[in-house]
Amino acid sequence: MPKKLPVKWMSLEAILNKQFSEKSDVWSFGVMMYEVFSFGQMPYKNVALNDMLEFLNSGERLACPEAANEEIYGVMLQCWKENPEERLNFEKVVNKLRSFLNTSTEAYGYLETKEDN
Repeated sequence: MPKKLPVKWMSLEAILNKQFSEKSDVWSFGVMMYEVFSFGQMPYKNVALNDMLEFLNSGERLACPEAANEEIYGVMLQCWKENPEERLNFEKVVNKLRSFLNTSTEAYGYLETKEDN
């Protein structure tokens, strides 16, 4: 029985060559980020499955979702680099998101505490 793969969440190398790695997972994470910041919209909803490869190969990517700012969308775009070696790895994604969260919540007025050893 053939396996079904979620094409709209797959990287170019996964679609073309069935090559899966951390970098293809990062691509999928970027698509999941799109879903979160678009409040659950279907990614590539206006792109037919038969047109996905042409769409991605031409350099097109998902548009910036309404709830994402430029910094968050920039992370998504870095997840969708055509060349897997140019994509972020998960450690860098986490660091960028952590930095964004720290910066965006500075005005909340947190109290610093010492961690117990």
